[in-house]
Amino acid sequence: MDFSEEVLSELSNILCQAERFQRDEMIEKSITEYAKICQKYEELDDYPTASYFYQRCLEIAKNAKVTSSPLLPFPCLVPLCLMHG
Repeated sequence: MDFSEEVLSELSNILCQAERFQRDEMIEKSITEYAKICQKYEELDDYPTASYFYQRCLEIAKNAKVTSSPLLPFPCLVPLCLMHG
């Protein structure tokens, strides 16, 4: 896939923010930023990469034992967290 420099820059900025939030243990904000990346890749029809970042959201939530609040925009992740948490 060939993405514009603008799109790549935006994705990079969001990813850096998500990782910063995760390092600072701001889990809800981190998941929200990673979810933005998921949505961007879906808009770009890059579903394998979107799936990777949804999996990343799930991993972060599981590690933090999150079961609701930041996952509300992604209800499909809640049962997965409960099953794997």
